[in-house]
Formats: sequence, structure tokens, C-alpha cells
Amino acid sequence: SKVEGAKRYTVQVNEIGSSIPFYTKVMEEPGIEFDLDTIDRINLEYKVDAELVDGTTVSSGKVPMEIKISSPLPHLPTPGAQVIAGETTIMSWEKVAGAPAYEILILSPARGRKPASPLVETAKENFLLFTPQDSGRYTWKVRAVGRKVQGPWSKVRALNANAPGGN
Repeated sequence: SKVEGAKRYTVQVNEIGSSIPFYTKVMEEPGIEFDLDTIDRINLEYKVDAELVDGTTVSSGKVPMEIKISSPLPHLPTPGAQVIAGETTIMSWEKVAGAPAYEILILSPARGRKPASPLVETAKENFLLFTPQDSGRYTWKVRAVGRKVQGPWSKVRALNANAPGGN
């Protein structure tokens, strides 16, 4: 939050236990934002120094930093959509700010005694072209990922793949 009378803020981020910051930024408004791909440490803390107009400095001290990553919101296919097995469909979701990639977990239909088998795909954009090989109900979910951090999974979406010709 803003400090009354502050003309400039200096934000420093370092790994907990280290006195050497790996990120320093001077700005007019307090705040910090990272691309997930730049975060390769997960135990972080930050310190904000506010330089006041009279030349004095007020410091927050070191504060543990919680990295919050939002869950993507699936768009397509719509819940319960009907697609054709063997034909490509698009799975898409809302972009997550700063996310360099997404992980998509797809469960294919169970077959007799064979349980549903998981398929994990990675996408650099907020969509995946997917071709269901068998008819049946597929479920999928997506999350944003970085080098060492992962966001929460989205809500599960389902789609139904029908055999070509409607059989």
C-alpha cells in the first residue's frame, strides 16, 4: 500500500535466508509483478523502502512473499460439448497473467476393466488442439506453470466424443 508523502519506492526480492536480492526495482507506485517463467525460487521474501519527499526512508522490513497464481477459466469446448472421435477440436482457456505455459490433464474414457487413462499435454498458448481417438466421455483441466511454480487446476470440463457417423 502507498505511504503518505512517498515520492519513490524501492522493492527488493530475495530468497528467504539470503541477503542478496535477485530482483530490485525502483518505482513511483508500490507493487510487484513477475512472469512465472522468471520465478525459479519458491521461498521468497520482499522488502519495500519508501523514500519520502523530506529525504527520509521508511522500510517495510522483510516480509515472506506468497506467490499467488490464478486458475485458468476454461472456454471451449463448452461443458458437455459433442465432438466427433478422430476429429480435432480446440480446448481453450482464459490466459493467466505472466504464465509462460499451461499443463493440461485429459482423462480418456474408461474401457471395460481398463480405467480412464490420463494424458498430460503442455501448451505455450491458451489453447490446445486435441483429437479424441475413441468415442466416450473425456474430462480435462488446465493450470498455469512456470519453471518451479504451478498454479491451481481449473474446474474440470467434460466433452463427449461420438463415433463418426453418429454411431
